[in-house]
Amino acid sequence: MSFNFHVDSDEEEEDPEHATILIVGRSSTGKSSLVRSLLLEFDNWNRTTAVLNDRTFKTKYYHVTWPEALTLTHHALVVEDVVGATPAQFRILAEILSYKVHHDKLNPTLVVTHSVFRTNLFSLLSYFVKIFVTANAANYASFCRLLSYFGYSEAEQRFHQANFKNCKDSLGTHWLINTETREISKVKYPFVPPPLVKNDRSGRRKVPKETAAAASARELATMAKAERFLSAFQHHKEAIVLFEILYNHLKKSTVNQKTLEITLASGSPDGEPVKISLVEYIGSLVDAEQKEPISRDSWRFHRYALAKGVKYPHQLILNKEFLP
Repeated sequence: MSFNFHVDSDEEEEDPEHATILIVGRSSTGKSSLVRSLLLEFDNWNRTTAVLNDRTFKTKYYHVTWPEALTLTHHALVVEDVVGATPAQFRILAEILSYKVHHDKLNPTLVVTHSVFRTNLFSLLSYFVKIFVTANAANYASFCRLLSYFGYSEAEQRFHQANFKNCKDSLGTHWLINTETREISKVKYPFVPPPLVKNDRSGRRKVPKETAAAASARELATMAKAERFLSAFQHHKEAIVLFEILYNHLKKSTVNQKTLEITLASGSPDGEPVKISLVEYIGSLVDAEQKEPISRDSWRFHRYALAKGVKYPHQLILNKEFLP
C-alpha cells in the first residue's frame, strides 16, 4: 500500500513506509486524532502494529514493553507519551530509531510527544524523517525551535512562522517538516474521535463491545487466514476442521488475527504466561508420521484446551500421542 502523507498534494509518496515519524503537540491540540488517523492507515498494511506506553490502544493493537520493542520485526511501532520515558528507555528508543534509519526500510516508527526541547528526545531529532506539528497556537514555540534546529534561514523561518500564525483551519490540520527534502507543507487529516468508553461501577474505564457485524467480519478473516496457513500441512483438511472446532471454544478477542497466536495466561495449567502458535499446535495434532517432536507449548495448550471442554473427534487427531 502507498502511504500518502501529502494530503493537499496530487503527488504521492514513493516509499513513505520506511519513515521515522515524530508527532509534536500539546494536549488537546489534535495530535491524538492524528495518531488514530495514521493507525487506520497502518491497519491496511500486512503488518502488525505494536504500541508502547499507552493503554488506550491495548484492546486492539499489540501492546509491548520496552525490551520487547527491540526484538520486533515486520511491525509498525507507535511510542506514546515518550516524554515520561526513563533514561534507559530513551537509550532503547535511540537504538530502535538508529536501526530504522540505517537498516530497516520496511516499517515505520511513530513517536508521539507534547514536548521536544529540554527533554532527552532533543538528542534524537536527527533520526526523524517526518515531523508533524499540530496547527495550534500552543505549538507555535515548538514549531519555531524546530525550524531553528534544522538550520532554516532567517527568511525561511519568518515565512513559515507567518504561515503557522495565520493558519485558521479547523482541528485536523498539521504542519509537516520533511527533514530529508527540507520541505514544509500543510497537511490535513480527517478528525478521528476516540473510542466511546463508559465507566463501570468501580469507576474504571470500560471499552465498548464491538458490533456484531465487526465481530463477524473479524472471525471470517481469521478463519480465512487459518485456511491459508494450514493448507501447507499434508493433512490440511483435518487441520482446518480441528482449528474451527478449537476457535469456536476460544474467546475470539484473545486470538491474534495476524499471527494466529494466543497468550496463555498465568491462571492456566503449567503456570507463567506464554504466547502459543495455534498453527503449530494444530500441526502437531495432524502429524500422523510424528515427524516433529511435540513442543512443550503444544502440550501445555492441549491440556488447557481439554480443561476448557474442547472435544476433538478422535478420527481427526492423526498424532496418536494426543489420544487418551
